[in-house]
Amino acid sequence: MSRHLLPLVLACLQVFATLPAKAGGDYVGNGGGLAEKNILFAWNNVAKYARLCLEVSSCRLSQAERELLADIEAAMKKELKSDDPIQFASEKKQPGFFRIDGEIKVAKTGSKIGSVIYVNKDMIYTKNAFDQIEPMSIASALAMLIHEVGHHVSKASHEALDLLGVKVSMFLQNQIQTTPFLPWSDQISATIVQSTVMKSFPQILLHVGDEVLDMSKAFHDTVFCPEATIPILILPFPDIQVGGRRPEGTLYHNVHWERSEREGLEGNFTILGNLTHICPADMQQFAGVNSFVYRISFSTVEQDGKPKLRQETVRMEQAYEPWYKVIKF
Repeated sequence: MSRHLLPLVLACLQVFATLPAKAGGDYVGNGGGLAEKNILFAWNNVAKYARLCLEVSSCRLSQAERELLADIEAAMKKELKSDDPIQFASEKKQPGFFRIDGEIKVAKTGSKIGSVIYVNKDMIYTKNAFDQIEPMSIASALAMLIHEVGHHVSKASHEALDLLGVKVSMFLQNQIQTTPFLPWSDQISATIVQSTVMKSFPQILLHVGDEVLDMSKAFHDTVFCPEATIPILILPFPDIQVGGRRPEGTLYHNVHWERSEREGLEGNFTILGNLTHICPADMQQFAGVNSFVYRISFSTVEQDGKPKLRQETVRMEQAYEPWYKVIKF
């Protein structure tokens, strides 16, 4: 990739990447807006996403890039032990702080593992075609962080680290499904990151206003392969599912908004998606079955002009809805 084309690829990546039972989940980050929290989430998952890329040929890494990315993955164990490894600052308030080689950068860091990564707050929010503010996405944050950690473990050039970051980020983007409630707004949305490894479980993030709730563990704890099912032909009544065992892996796909009752930024929302379970080998009747669905429902209130999640209202549940459920009240 030429040095003239690389900035265009980075700009395009930023544009398309920012288009937007046990209850509850884990909040990501403390304080700051959605861009800051997406960056912090990406930081905590650099090693995971690097591993996803390293495991498949579709990430299209050269041998040198594979070796560098493996070094970045290995370094993250020490990086995550640092105090305040990500710090946000403003070029406008500190002119020259982010100027490198005559250009203002989105981030800068030192040359050792554990060096603080400073992020330019002035460049992590952009305006879309509707003149609305959009935060840096997780995929774009990953590209930035791969670049910065690359400085900690190598003497690779800025251009080489930019290219590596773009490759890993674009690969991740292919594994992400983002479902904004409204196509031109990211005020309420869900993000699902699915591994290319079949025997794995997805990451599920719920974005509400400036909050990010990681639903992954709650999802993992509430999906199951039933031992037996007694069919109930009428929707919305679920089949009676007897017993349950943990699947070896689950795909969560075709995720969309099922219904909502809202007035402005307040309301009740439901996300629905299909599950394809990889059940234990001795449960052949459910091996690869994709008639399971999974619902995530929650309510919001308006606070300071933004939606705010009522965390106590979050509900997550699996249901079995095969083709024979043809009658619906």
